[in-house]
Amino acid sequence: MLNKYLNEDETEIIMEVQNISGYEFHPSLDVKYLNTLYESNIGYAIDLFDIYVLTIREELTKIRKVADAGDWETLRFQVHKIKPNFSMVGLTWITTKLETMESLLRNNENLDTLPALLGEIVEEVNGFFPIIEKELQNMQSFMTGGASVN
Repeated sequence: MLNKYLNEDETEIIMEVQNISGYEFHPSLDVKYLNTLYESNIGYAIDLFDIYVLTIREELTKIRKVADAGDWETLRFQVHKIKPNFSMVGLTWITTKLETMESLLRNNENLDTLPALLGEIVEEVNGFFPIIEKELQNMQSFMTGGASVN
């Protein structure tokens, strides 16, 4: 309907601001990315946020052990494997940091910087974990017609 009366640029701006489902993601997450990824499918978002909450800490523990052992090839594989998990919950900047880590590993460059970068990533994940958990609860509540959990 909007396309009929507005040009494409105007429609795009309106669609970025308005989430069709009515659900608004937490402002400290990459809201624009999440709205684009999930469109109005909050059920899909709930599934992926749930997977993240259930698995990410264990995955980071595995990565830490592999990094401590200096097994760079396995570390590169593990980093590549978990990269998308952060974007799917709106932590796109962590995905970018993992891409940097993966590039360093692939090129066998500056490997001495990996422990600090990994520590930074783990610290951010731990800091945002409660927000992601609350966001999952808020989406679940939204789907059942309840109030948000702030």
